[in-house]
Formats: sequence, structure tokens, C-alpha cells
Amino acid sequence: MSKPMTNLLTCAAALLVVHIASVCECQSVGQSTGSQLSSSVLPEVKQRALFNANTTPFRLDFNALPATSKIDNAAAVQLQGDKAGFPLLSTLPNSGSAVFLTALKPCGILLPHIHQRATEIYTILSGTMTCGISEENGGRQDLTFDTQPGQAFVVPQGLLHFNHNNQCTPLVFTQTFNSADPGALNVVGALAALSGTAGASIQASNVTAGASPQKAFALDQACLTRCGFPSSGAPFPPEGAPAFYPKPASASASASASASASSG
Repeated sequence: MSKPMTNLLTCAAALLVVHIASVCECQSVGQSTGSQLSSSVLPEVKQRALFNANTTPFRLDFNALPATSKIDNAAAVQLQGDKAGFPLLSTLPNSGSAVFLTALKPCGILLPHIHQRATEIYTILSGTMTCGISEENGGRQDLTFDTQPGQAFVVPQGLLHFNHNNQCTPLVFTQTFNSADPGALNVVGALAALSGTAGASIQASNVTAGASPQKAFALDQACLTRCGFPSSGAPFPPEGAPAFYPKPASASASASASASASSG
């Protein structure tokens, strides 16, 4: 046997030993969900079964998401169904999937950002979304348009985009990603984090927002004035609020008291 062929077989044997060792290592620590999912020898059907033992299979309950998967601020309510909130999604083919349920409050803005690892589709459920998207250098970089119920806004992976609710009622939509870990880079926050950009601002759809670290949302003050709302945002809950809006503590307490009285 020639020397090159001998060397090739030696390398192949070494790679096989490394692969077998890695598989054995995955199996030996496979008692935890995470380590089992990291093993390429575990079929998808068995991966999915790990998350269905105590839940209804294939139904995602946004109401049961952990607090770390929920955002509630003056501009938006967002329930983030990614691999952290719904581990089942990481078992789907390719890179998995993620889906967010979001309501931009009256005059709320989801500031310019990109998703490094996923294409995103916004599907409008109620309200009107003013969308903005910018292609890479040499492409179209100032595309702004409205998207309404029955329509969707498609954002190819890595493109800069923003979303604006210029109405006096909530804008409700879903965000679907072709990755269980789509990633997000908030441009305003990133600018603020760079040395020498303190106090910078960015303008989107005639709305100027000051830069602050990790800033993702803002309020359109001109819209708030037009709608007759205070600068801090719309009163809570606003007219037309979706069912998944969190209820104020005082309202919840009153509801509980009324329920107790009626059941007594």
C-alpha cells in the first residue's frame, strides 16, 4: 500500500475514534435534557418527547412563559416564545423556530434592529404597522410602508428594520423566526455602547430617539399628543387591548374580591 494511502487511512481512523468518543461522551451525560439534545444520535421524535411529558403536545402556552420571556414597558407588551420559553422549538428541523406575540401600545415603536440568525415574518392581527426596512449597501435603504390585518411584513435575515404604531389603539402581531435563537442587535443601544457616541440619537419614521444601552422600544411623542395621551404613554389598559395584556395589580385584586363575594 502506498504511503499517501496509508496516511489517509490513518487520518480516517483517528477521526473515527474522535467521533466515537464524542458520541459516548454525549450518551454518558445524557441524563439532562440539554445534554441529550446535544447528541446527534437522539432522534427528533425522542427529543420532542422530552418536553411533552407534562404538557399538551405541540400546543404552545404563551400565558405560561417564564417572567424572563416577557417584556412589558410603556411602549409594548411582548411574549417571547424562543428556545428559552419553549424548548420544544429547538427540536424542530434545521435551526428550529421561534414565535413572539407582541402588542405595540398606542404610539409605541420597536426601534431599528437586526436578527443575526433568522429571517422574520410579522403577521398583523389588529391595527396598522408602519414598517421600515433597509437593504445592504447598494440596495434600497429607505423603504417605509403600512401593513394591516391580513398582511405580513417579511424581513430577510440580517436586514435592518423597525416597526411603528402610529395609531391611538394597540397594534397586535406575531413574529415568526426560522431559528429557535434568532438573536437581536438593537442599533440604538449598540450606538450608545460604542465609545464616543454618548448622547447620540437616531431618527426613524420622523421619530427621534435618544441612544441608551440595550434600548429596543420608544414612544412617539407627536403621536401621544395627537391622541391626547400623556408623554409617559397611553393609559392602561388602552381601548382595544388584547387579552394577553397583563392586568394591573389593583384590577386583579378587585376581580378576585368580586369572585370571592359572588362564590360565597
